[in-house]
Amino acid sequence: KIPRKISKYLNLIDLKNFLKGAQIISTFEFRNNVEFIPRSGKMKKVSIFLSVFDQFTQEERFKLIRFITGRRGLPFGGLWELPNHIAVHFNRLPSGKLPTSQTCYSSLYLSSFHSQDELKNSLLKAIEYCDTLEID
Repeated sequence: KIPRKISKYLNLIDLKNFLKGAQIISTFEFRNNVEFIPRSGKMKKVSIFLSVFDQFTQEERFKLIRFITGRRGLPFGGLWELPNHIAVHFNRLPSGKLPTSQTCYSSLYLSSFHSQDELKNSLLKAIEYCDTLEID
């Protein structure tokens, strides 16, 4: 239940967002709330990853967030309000393996990839065919 002191300051849209969470994930918000590991020497990989994320529909973006965090939606404040910030780990899996995640730590683990298409296809397979533990 939302305390009366707070509810009088919320309009219907704010209340809906509070209850349901953010509905749009922009590439800008994602880029500013994700840590890429390792940080050095991976700018090309980061660029490819963000290009793939930018190509995703909002539904695919939410599926990716669900795959990484176990959450069906985002908190009212968006990605910034997640208990653990998302971490994307490059080259942590054997080549050719589908991405994996640790929802407790909001971490995404990727194998080596050489192109946008290769990364996009592996991410789409992972988010479409996973059985995600739901946190909320």
